[in-house]
Amino acid sequence: MVLVVSRGMALAGFFLLAFAVNASDFQQYALYFAVWQLGSQLLSLQLGTTFFRCGLRSVFTKNLHSVLSSFYPIIFFAFLIFVIAASFSHIMTSGFFMSLIVAIFIVVADYARASINERIVFIAYMLPGLLYLTLFFFSKYLYGELTLLVLLYSESTIYVLITIYLLIKCDVKFSVTFVKLKASLKKIRPFWYKISLPLIPNNLLWYFYFNAPVIIGYKAISDVEEYNEMALFFRFIVAISTASSTLALVFQKKIISIYENDKARYLRIKSWFISRFIPFFLIVCLAGYFLMDFLWTLFYPALGCEICNVVISKKGMLLYLFYIFLNIYLMSHYFVAEKDLSVISPSMVVGFIAYTITLVAGLKLGINFGITSVYSLCISLTVTFIIRYLWLTKQRKLKNENI
Repeated sequence: MVLVVSRGMALAGFFLLAFAVNASDFQQYALYFAVWQLGSQLLSLQLGTTFFRCGLRSVFTKNLHSVLSSFYPIIFFAFLIFVIAASFSHIMTSGFFMSLIVAIFIVVADYARASINERIVFIAYMLPGLLYLTLFFFSKYLYGELTLLVLLYSESTIYVLITIYLLIKCDVKFSVTFVKLKASLKKIRPFWYKISLPLIPNNLLWYFYFNAPVIIGYKAISDVEEYNEMALFFRFIVAISTASSTLALVFQKKIISIYENDKARYLRIKSWFISRFIPFFLIVCLAGYFLMDFLWTLFYPALGCEICNVVISKKGMLLYLFYIFLNIYLMSHYFVAEKDLSVISPSMVVGFIAYTITLVAGLKLGINFGITSVYSLCISLTVTFIIRYLWLTKQRKLKNENI
């Protein structure tokens, strides 16, 4: 519940920011937000997955702490440069150093989920969302329009403070030496190659789908209002993805724990997920489509809000994306548990090829760039989902034969 609330607050806060700043500032912020979202995935090198997986075993604690201790000076340096760049309105430079800050936060948070009570980490996730809501409240009802600079400073500061808090909570001390750091990286590197490296192309493409249209649209769309509308729409797609990842994340630690302690039980759960849950959840989503129609007819006269119109007009696509997102996130937990992520990036690359072909075809036909991007996303993720589903089925049979 804490995780659901924290993610919900972050998403609500982002949407409300559009009403707290002027259109020009929000255009700048949407570009900046997309840059650090995409950049943080590249700079993190997906170390978070390795740190989470290894963090569940105490034998790795010393080496992990040695690497984590080096984050103290790095994050302070990144924050200093960020403040200087933001002060001189260098939005892209600010976005890069915010990427570094968030990349460090991602790695630290993933390790903290493995080493301390997950509830503490989920509460920490809540703070950026709480910040957005607070800024909206103060700007809307007390101090007037929110400036871009205040927003940037506040957001970067909260991520730095959360990261430092989690490092301290995990008992990570600043005592790093180059010799220790080199030795620790050497111990961790084999697991990074096996667990995290295959995820880098996958996650870059994943965040590319959500943020590249916003970055490209900054130059391609001259009308500020049209651009902001597209940026908000893609944030709504991110909201669906975030809701899915939130639901899936609840099961990650449990799935890995069962895999480590009871292989037979793990394979039974995996078999149930493949043969029962995936098809059943599709039926649930189809039922949800008709339920939304019924509720819309019942409550529309009382609501009549613009965002409700957006949701209901795209309900089929949004429910389909929810189905795809949730299943892809859940499947990834099984790949991580088995430390076999070889299908992750190839399946995403094949999906990206489908995305590119569909996007180019849509633009050639004169279809709106934003709409084309969304439908291309649906097609590409469908291709990725099918490949991973078939792979998971094949792996399940091989595992059963080996017991």
